[in-house]
Amino acid sequence: MESIITVVLFIVILGFLVFIHELGHFTAAKLSKIPVDEFAIGFGPVLFSKKIRETVYRIRALPLGGFVSLEGEHSQNSPNGFRNRSFLIKFFVLIAGVFMNTLAAIFFLAIFLSTHNRIFFAEKYADYSFNNVEKSYEFFPINILNVQKELGWTGFEKGDSLVEINGEKIESEAKFQKFIDDNRGREVEITTINIETLDLTTKSATIGDLPFNGHYPVIIDAFSSTSKVTQYLSVGDIILAINGDYFDTRAEFKEKLDEVQGTTADFLIYNEQLGIETNVQVPLPEKVNNQVLGAGFHHLEGIEYSVLSSGSKETFFVQYKNNVLAPFSFTYDMALYQMKSLGGLISNAVDTGDFSEASKAVGGPLAVGGQVSEIVKYQIYDVLIILTALISLSFAIFNVLPIPALDGGQIAIAAAESIRGKRINDNTVNAINFAGFAFLMLLSLLIVIKDINQLNIIPSLVDAAKGIIGR
Repeated sequence: MESIITVVLFIVILGFLVFIHELGHFTAAKLSKIPVDEFAIGFGPVLFSKKIRETVYRIRALPLGGFVSLEGEHSQNSPNGFRNRSFLIKFFVLIAGVFMNTLAAIFFLAIFLSTHNRIFFAEKYADYSFNNVEKSYEFFPINILNVQKELGWTGFEKGDSLVEINGEKIESEAKFQKFIDDNRGREVEITTINIETLDLTTKSATIGDLPFNGHYPVIIDAFSSTSKVTQYLSVGDIILAINGDYFDTRAEFKEKLDEVQGTTADFLIYNEQLGIETNVQVPLPEKVNNQVLGAGFHHLEGIEYSVLSSGSKETFFVQYKNNVLAPFSFTYDMALYQMKSLGGLISNAVDTGDFSEASKAVGGPLAVGGQVSEIVKYQIYDVLIILTALISLSFAIFNVLPIPALDGGQIAIAAAESIRGKRINDNTVNAINFAGFAFLMLLSLLIVIKDINQLNIIPSLVDAAKGIIGR
């Protein structure tokens, strides 16, 4: 059922955004008295076709795009055709699709702001100063999930989002862990942020002791489908030691796993419900993809928490002012921030030679489908509002780029003709557009391949097929 809902939402979102983009071109052409030969949503085989006056309206099988075919778009032979119109009229028709996608983004972002107390979070990929804001912070929040008050923890409450300790910003998970380790048993001042209002609160707290005699035991949270130790270990098992060695630091558990990979190791397991310790002999595989157990886990240290950001990236916490300009400011900020972030990621990739993070920031329809799938899985449907807005804004930004076959490329050709006071030969324009189209198709193919690899689609399909045929 989740898959069906995902596909339906994916088609509705992309179909709607393509429709309003092409509707912009269509409406502008009609207002400019340029005949429209075809208005199509999708590509490939025709599912529906109807001619009304001079225009054929079609719905095609693949909902991954669309087009409006204008009379005289590829030839100067038609007196009233597109190629024979003035630069201003061409610009009006070409920019209309971008305008409609921008308008849609403003509309959906206005809904998002009105339903989320005008608050927005974004992972920080580049320095940016947001406009028309009431509050704006940059933090690395630590979200408290649970604390063991019997170990002396006070002041830390479940649901707290920590942003500062003793007046110093928490800059990374490693810095937070070091501060905790260096201040066991001490009273500190912590600052938390209320994510519903962005109010900051400072209060006194005490950092408690470690459980299990000052060691760092590990509790297993989950296993991957490829784990080879599930018949020996279970979710919820607390690993106290391996081959008699306890873990005196967080790093020692992984170091010990690396040491004993490919051997049978003695795991000391604590059963919290029964309150007993048990030795379990576990045959361990060699490390694959930096994994030995094939399990997710966390250390037991008296406090359980999660982080919003990966690595040491801070998060922007922004609340826009309560005025009519807020949706416009939000749209402007999102457009500039997306471009600045992508530029920063590409620049960093060129400098370091590591393009992995930049690659993750660029996605095609499969990546959008992956995001929709996550929304359906966790039933966070309100996120669809901002997802639709950001996709629409991305459509607008992408289409205005000066690449032949895109609206921006067509505007550039029209501008060149206007400046030189002479039309460019039809064959030359068509060749330029064909080259741009071929480039876009190649780029799309590369992005699809990247998404397939990144989203792990092929192994998932193989696993599903194995499940169906029973082997």
